[in-house]
Amino acid sequence: MELALDVKNDGKLYELNMKPISRNTGQFWRFVHLGENIYKLQTRFLGNKYSLDINPNSKDKNIPHIAKTALVTGQRWWISRLTDGTYTLSNEYNGVSWAMDISSSKNLKTVSDSTYYTSHQSETSDWLNNETTTMDISTTISSTTFSTTSSSDITTTALPKSLSGGVIAGIVIGTIVGVILIVLIAYIIYKYRKSCADKLQKRSLSPNNSSVRYKPENSRADVNSAPPDEYLTVDTLPPPQRKNQQFTDISTRQMGR
Repeated sequence: MELALDVKNDGKLYELNMKPISRNTGQFWRFVHLGENIYKLQTRFLGNKYSLDINPNSKDKNIPHIAKTALVTGQRWWISRLTDGTYTLSNEYNGVSWAMDISSSKNLKTVSDSTYYTSHQSETSDWLNNETTTMDISTTISSTTFSTTSSSDITTTALPKSLSGGVIAGIVIGTIVGVILIVLIAYIIYKYRKSCADKLQKRSLSPNNSSVRYKPENSRADVNSAPPDEYLTVDTLPPPQRKNQQFTDISTRQMGR
C-alpha cells in the first residue's frame, strides 16, 4: 500500500502521519523557496498561514507538526539529494545530521538519524522546478530500510531559482530611475554648453568699447551761455537808422506868414 504524508486534523498541533494516498488536501504540499535548497513546507489544507515546524518543547523537540508561519529556524527545511536520486529533509533547527524519519511504532513522522526507516521522495527534482511547487498526489512516498548514511554520500543539487515579484519590481524601478538620471545629467550639460556658446557669440558681435563720440555741430549760442566779454553794451550798439522825415523850419514858417 502506498502511503502519503498527511496532516492530522486534531485542531491543535496538526501533527503528521502516514495515510493511504487520497485526494485529501492535507496530502498536497507546497514548497516555498527561501534560499539555496531551503524551503518552507505548506499544505493546501491549511494554506500559507501554516508551515511545517518542529515542536519547540524539549521533550518532543524532534516531532514535526504544522504551526503558524513565522520567521523561525524550525520552519526552514533543507532538501538534500542522495546518489540514488531520492531526497532527505533536514531542519535548520536540528541541523543537517538529522533527517525526516518515520517512527515504525506510531507511524508518525519524526526527525532522527538515518539508521531507521527513512522516508524519501520517489520523484526526481522535476517537482521542485519552481519557486512555489505543489506536490500532487501522484508523488508517492515509499518506506525503505537504509543503513547509516555518511555526509559524504549526500550531495546538494542547486535548484533553479526564479526571481520573485519584489526583486523584478526593484530591478525595473532601479532601471527607470537610472535612465531618468542619465537624461537629466545630459540635459544639464547641454544647457551649460549652450549658455557658454551664447555668451561667446555675444562678445564677438558687440562693438569696440572705444567708440567715437558724436560731436554735434555748433548750435546757436544762447545769450546766457556767452562769455562776459562778448556781451553787447550800449557803446557798441550801432546807431539806429533815421527815417526820412521832412522838418519845417520854424523860422521859415514864420517868415512865410
